[in-house]
Amino acid sequence: MAALRNQQAIPAPGDVLRLKDARSVPHAVYIRDCYEELANVVLNTPGTDFILTGTPGTGKSLFFYYFVQRLLQLPRPPPFIIWEHASYRLGFCYNTKTGEVLRGEVYDFKGLYHPEAWYIADGVPPELGGDARLLLITSPKRKTYKEVKNLNALMLYMPLWSLAELLACRSKLDLPVSEALVTKCFEHGGGVASFSLSQRGVMSEASFGRLLEELRGAVNSCSVSEVRAALVDAWSHDSGPEAIHRLIHITTDSTYCERQPVFASLWVAGAFMAKAQVEDPPGLARMVNSTLDTSLRGLLHEARMHLLLPKGGAFTVAPVELTDGVAKLERGTEGVVELPACKRVTIFEELAEVAADRGEEGVYYYKPASATSPLVDSLLRAAGVMFLFQMAVDGGKLVDFAALAALLRELGLAPQQEARLVYVVPEDVYPDFKLTVEMGNEGRVQQAAPAGRRSRKKAPALAPALPPVPTPAALAPRPKLYVMRVPRAKLEVRALAARGGRHVVRARGGLWG
Repeated sequence: MAALRNQQAIPAPGDVLRLKDARSVPHAVYIRDCYEELANVVLNTPGTDFILTGTPGTGKSLFFYYFVQRLLQLPRPPPFIIWEHASYRLGFCYNTKTGEVLRGEVYDFKGLYHPEAWYIADGVPPELGGDARLLLITSPKRKTYKEVKNLNALMLYMPLWSLAELLACRSKLDLPVSEALVTKCFEHGGGVASFSLSQRGVMSEASFGRLLEELRGAVNSCSVSEVRAALVDAWSHDSGPEAIHRLIHITTDSTYCERQPVFASLWVAGAFMAKAQVEDPPGLARMVNSTLDTSLRGLLHEARMHLLLPKGGAFTVAPVELTDGVAKLERGTEGVVELPACKRVTIFEELAEVAADRGEEGVYYYKPASATSPLVDSLLRAAGVMFLFQMAVDGGKLVDFAALAALLRELGLAPQQEARLVYVVPEDVYPDFKLTVEMGNEGRVQQAAPAGRRSRKKAPALAPALPPVPTPAALAPRPKLYVMRVPRAKLEVRALAARGGRHVVRARGGLWG
């Protein structure tokens, strides 16, 4: 408390709160952007108690130090600040006028019954019945917050860290971990600072290996039903096994009041789906088909495609072409493409690794280690053709021909080699999925007509007086564009003969049928 009281100014978001001569507490706290806004919500909402929760490891407990300093810097600080933490058997009561700190049972502090005091409980069910304002800081554990929630406390959610925020924290605190390792941990474990940053020593590849072990252990210990329940019901998530929080994270909006569950990362989603495809195909099919949230559905769709595409098979596709003489994309006649089964799946860091892979002839599937490219989610090389897959669940995508040309050069494709950019979409999205392309100096945008909806008759060539428009001949050959329809995950039911002449109904399902 003395270290906080001696602070001359409240640090701004992106700065560091230094706690000089502090014992058994962090010596430095990085101020997240959300800290200021969360504190504003709590301080500017009178007569309300609060629960601050969110994914474990996102900095909820560190928010305590920033919030207390905000209290101390008020024109009229609260007379008492009471603090209770799960790591300590007893609580603390700070008298802001005298500077005295008492230690004991929370219910014995007279400050608990002062209406202008603040009581902050971190990780423990708080003592109820007092008059002080209450802020409960807790991981998403129902048993910790349920009594406070029943008293109509407002629940707020700590957002996940972005990669940019993690890297900024690393730099500000001069942490002994490389940018590359922070990025790798983020791409696998998600926006959790405790995964990506460490102030207790040099973080190394061994640390990353331990993270992967933890994630694999969480995947193996959680069933499809537990994961599905956590995705659709907050109470199930918060009452589930501890490992569920490694797999399912909590996002929020700008009000910090809305809760949205998501998979921790694409890697986690893929690992879970690979396991569930073997252990519970019907349950996995139900989960994939019932997901409506766009961001979550996109993650599931991409993870599913990384499992499905390497296995090969027949898919309905529609070519999309630039029409002669005009800057317009138009869908052609549907057909069926037969993708061969892949000989191996390779995970790559840079496209140069794919370009350099000139080994034996075969069919190879390439999956990026991180989902950061806006142009391609995976690649498949077969019989001299390079397929570039982009997964989508929304209504359309922008085709950037200049960026695609640069991508093909980076892949080192010879002019005679064929490249196909395939937009892979679920069957319910496929009919109305549109591709748009910006053409010419005027920024004209045209759309590909959805399947079954033919475009109007071709327009005449543009007059010379109008701004120049790139000709289709210059753009159409590389790469060819397609939209691919992917069927829903199927759940089949068949009757089997059983003893006594009765029939047993058995569910069979999966992602490949």
